[in-house]
Amino acid sequence: MAVEILNKQRRMKLDRREIAALARNTLDAEGASGDVSIVFAGRRTITELNRRYFGKDTETDVIAFPLHDSLPGDRDFLGEVVVCTHVAIDEAARRKLDAKDELYLYVAHGLLHLLGHDDDTPERRRKMNARARAIVRSIRK
Repeated sequence: MAVEILNKQRRMKLDRREIAALARNTLDAEGASGDVSIVFAGRRTITELNRRYFGKDTETDVIAFPLHDSLPGDRDFLGEVVVCTHVAIDEAARRKLDAKDELYLYVAHGLLHLLGHDDDTPERRRKMNARARAIVRSIRK
């Protein structure tokens, strides 16, 4: 299982090893395997993606692009997760939480989307968020 991490922002220092471990832990916890790409971006990038692919002219915390393409060597590429560090920092400050924990919640949430989880109802959102929190807690002990 390969985890590609691309940092396109400068607002937050990232621990690539810990993020890769979080990604692997998320996939393992869900009984899944495959390669993923995680992009950390700023407001402008996430807003443009949200506008282009979802018709929403606003920033958001995370966007997941499930791809499920087969790569050479029979490796399964699950997709790409784009996380906005600016939103994580702002939301963590507003709720008096740790920004890294908030960022990691977005990563886990995006990965859960790649695996087919959806948060289109209040109950599904609650369950998905609880699952993401449990996964993040398991690596941030």
